[in-house]
Amino acid sequence: MTTLKDEIYKIYKKVKVIRNYTIKQNVVFNRYGWIHLSYDSRGHRRSSKDRKICKIL
Repeated sequence: MTTLKDEIYKIYKKVKVIRNYTIKQNVVFNRYGWIHLSYDSRGHRRSSKDRKICKIL
């Protein structure tokens, strides 16, 4: 049985670089982005509600 975190991580790893036309730059998905999605600014794990939103995106 996989967890929600595992499912999101699989999706995250498939994305390497995307073009953001708003800032007119490529956005690179790396471990810093994964940490940002997994933890809030205080260093606490994000809630399952937040992680479910990531899966939808």
